[in-house]
Amino acid sequence: MRAVVLTSALATIASMAGGAACAASPWYVSADLGAQFREDAELIHEPIQRLLVPVPRQTANSPTPVVVYVPELVMTKSGGERAFDPGLGGDLAVGYRLGARVRLEAEIGSVAYPIKRESLSLGGANGQTAFSRLSGAQVSGASIGLNAYYDFRGLTQRFTPYVGLGGGVSSDRTGSGILADARGRRLQVAGGAATDGFALAEIGLNMPLSPHWSIAPAYRYVRGLGSGDRAGALHVAKIGARFTF
Repeated sequence: MRAVVLTSALATIASMAGGAACAASPWYVSADLGAQFREDAELIHEPIQRLLVPVPRQTANSPTPVVVYVPELVMTKSGGERAFDPGLGGDLAVGYRLGARVRLEAEIGSVAYPIKRESLSLGGANGQTAFSRLSGAQVSGASIGLNAYYDFRGLTQRFTPYVGLGGGVSSDRTGSGILADARGRRLQVAGGAATDGFALAEIGLNMPLSPHWSIAPAYRYVRGLGSGDRAGALHVAKIGARFTF
């Protein structure tokens, strides 16, 4: 009888220890990759750019005229709009669960997308002139932020929808490049850098694959807190992987 009681007690202790070992840690790490879609933005912070006009010139070494690009003497810019091609971005985060439903994440990210077109009002011209990208002119950025998420547990047995809000600071750099209009004139885009705050909102679906691994497709809306071209909105369609310790 004493042996039976001892065996039962040992089994209970072992079961409790095993349960504690398998309990999920509140800490996790995540990584995601997504397509970035930047909305058109006003150009009010862009420096004055050089407008290069194609001029055919005859040279001694060539039987046919050679086109060279010379700066237009009078060129001013008063407002305009910039459009972007889709880009690619990713994030790495460390998260902590505050109970069963609330999570906090510290996140770093990067993004890159090319300029597609600039529509500018040039001095001496009526209306706006559209310049399309020939080379260079890519925007890249790095960010750091803090996000809070709420998990809607219990809605389904397998998947967990969630929503989130957050914000942080982003440092963006525009590389120099060349754009051209329908008349063959070329616009030299000056490079530059700026640092501004941003706010974001996110909705997604957590899909567990194992006790430690899960994936999460999501949509994120990011809004710059600067002004003009630095206040544009970014739409992100992404998928992430999460590992819980």
